[in-house]
Amino acid sequence: MKSKEYIFLCTGKDCKRNGSKELHRDLPELLKKKDIRSKVRVIKTKCMDHCKKGPNVIHANRLYSKVTRRFLNDIISESFLTDKD
Repeated sequence: MKSKEYIFLCTGKDCKRNGSKELHRDLPELLKKKDIRSKVRVIKTKCMDHCKKGPNVIHANRLYSKVTRRFLNDIISESFLTDKD
């Protein structure tokens, strides 16, 4: 059994202002549509020190900046495209 994947979502002041609150709200739906909700844990974080580039997301040890819902969907799709277990 494979361990859970983690998505870290910045919820600092600037990231919230730039849309992280909406991303956090939309994430469960995105994960459910891809049938991977049980395989992913979403962690809200404080500031990641990339405030002007927010909202920021870390997944698979990679920082993504200026993340939109569409971009987040792409990140999730790419991550789980080859790994279905």
